[in-house]
Amino acid sequence: MTTTLSARVVAAASSLAILSLCAVAAAQDAPDPAAAALQVTPTLRTFTETATLSMTGLLEVEAAYRLDIAALDGPVAHDLDVHSAELLVGYAVSPVFEGRVGWHLFSFSESDEFGRYGGLGNPYVDGKFRLRLPSSSTPQSLAIRGRVEAGLARELGTEGATLGAAVLYTVRVGDFLIDANAGVDFNTAQSPAYVSIPLSGRGTWEPTVWCDVYAELIEVLRVDELRTSATLVRGGVGFMPVDTVSLDITGGVGLSTTVPAGQLMLSAAFLTRPPSR
Repeated sequence: MTTTLSARVVAAASSLAILSLCAVAAAQDAPDPAAAALQVTPTLRTFTETATLSMTGLLEVEAAYRLDIAALDGPVAHDLDVHSAELLVGYAVSPVFEGRVGWHLFSFSESDEFGRYGGLGNPYVDGKFRLRLPSSSTPQSLAIRGRVEAGLARELGTEGATLGAAVLYTVRVGDFLIDANAGVDFNTAQSPAYVSIPLSGRGTWEPTVWCDVYAELIEVLRVDELRTSATLVRGGVGFMPVDTVSLDITGGVGLSTTVPAGQLMLSAAFLTRPPSR
């Protein structure tokens, strides 16, 4: 059963990658209709991603710290909090492709009985391909993202390698952005390995050029064991003192027993030019 699911996931991811490459070859180097003129597009502040890409030729650098409240059970104490951090660097080589490198810097929990438990997390690489859509009066974008996360760490909350693919859709209606994601992940964090289907949607309101407000709903379904599926809601505020910098604070509440009871995240993102030779 596991072998069959694994083969199906790999085949699906390969098919999506081939379709993406075909779309890239056919796409014109036209600007993304749903993207702002020159503005950072934060990724780490929410689970849901936008289909728009970073500005071509610029590096987008992000860092995030997250506190998961009552996230897991310890050997003696229960409802332990988990601290984690993540770093992400992206570079759009063209208006239709962006490559990114990330690293789950650390993840640890702490209790009076056993002290600190955890360590370094896994690095990962992914690519986002923007697909060409028919002309429309409503700005919208469609992209496919593929990701490979190396299973180098064997620490708290970061175990196992992951192969994933997702379809990302973004539409702009006035001052509102609506994002929808659907994907499939093959994860070796447990034995046997399992397949999950992450689904999420996010709404963002941009009342001014220096501030936005966002909220999202996340549902992660486990194909082999639906009772362990996860449901989470998040919301937050982003501040942009300049177009190339975003400072964000995000809060979340778990709606199922398989996710933290609460979350708090602080993140920052900025655009910069890569070092010249």
